[in-house]
Amino acid sequence: MNLRDATHSDRDTLVDLVLRCDATYRDWAGAELRLPARAEELAHWHRRFADPVQRIRVAEIDGAIAGVIAWTQARQAHGMGPAIGGRAHVSAMFVDPDHWRKGVAATLMGEAVAAMAQAGFGSAQLWTPAGAPARRFYEAGGWTVVDGAGLHM
Repeated sequence: MNLRDATHSDRDTLVDLVLRCDATYRDWAGAELRLPARAEELAHWHRRFADPVQRIRVAEIDGAIAGVIAWTQARQAHGMGPAIGGRAHVSAMFVDPDHWRKGVAATLMGEAVAAMAQAGFGSAQLWTPAGAPARRFYEAGGWTVVDGAGLHM
């Protein structure tokens, strides 16, 4: 596994990755779950790459992107308000379903947690839907639920 910074040229691949992951949500949340359209997800990545504080790292296996993590300064009002001092926000954490349970997420998260601490953040937050299987991964890694969708470390 190779970790590297994501580049603008990765955007379409990252969108495809997220859409594959999002499709698995229907396995536990039901067919009626509204999933983001491709254009919506592309806009999310455009904003991430435009954020000067955002750090985006990808994990590659055999030269292909198998996972991604992105983090930035935490902000109030769903990321649009004032900064929350000392807190980072994990804005994306996705691993290709073909690479689940192979250590990709743990490797990406471990590196990100260390980088957030090195950048001076004393805590971090992320959001994941209630009932998401990923919650077990986050909680095993020391994250705690603080409200319906939020986890903090």
